[in-house]
Amino acid sequence: MSKFQYFFDCCVGKWQTERTYHYLRDREVERSRTKFNIEALPTAGKVKVLEENKQDLKKNIENLCGYHLNFDTVSDRAAWRQP
Repeated sequence: MSKFQYFFDCCVGKWQTERTYHYLRDREVERSRTKFNIEALPTAGKVKVLEENKQDLKKNIENLCGYHLNFDTVSDRAAWRQP
């Protein structure tokens, strides 16, 4: 198994990240939250991707890695408050 495939195999599932960005020059703070949903593609999904990209179908298509990544990000940016 390649390192690339191993990395994504470990990422399969639902994830959420939260980040804060500080813009010193503009005296603003941005908070951002992203929800991820990563699923392994079934064989039918792999076939569809290969066909749409005009690629040859492989004999061992079930051994090819393929993932569906869905994410949604919400951000809020505001000025810093004076202490």
